Amino acid sequence: MLPMIMERAAGSQEQAREFGVVMSGESSKAAETFGDSLDRLKLVLGMAFVNLGIAAMPVLQKLVDWLTRLGPTIKNLVTANTANIQTSQ
Repeated sequence: MLPMIMERAAGSQEQAREFGVVMSGESSKAAETFGDSLDRLKLVLGMAFVNLGIAAMPVLQKLVDWLTRLGPTIKNLVTANTANIQTSQ
């Protein structure tokens, strides 16, 4: 079984070379360098969004507190207007 797998793999590599889909060492190194650069960019942008979130937390906390306090009022409005809501559909 192993020889058959090895033979098939060798054939696949040969076909890849024939079709020109095998990267040169230089292209492979450039792709690796670019991938590393993208990884660093993801880290930098991720940290920027974390810092933005931290900066926005006080404002967002006030919004959450306000909406939480508003909850009973919304419930009362919905309860009082259930008939109107059901007939408007």
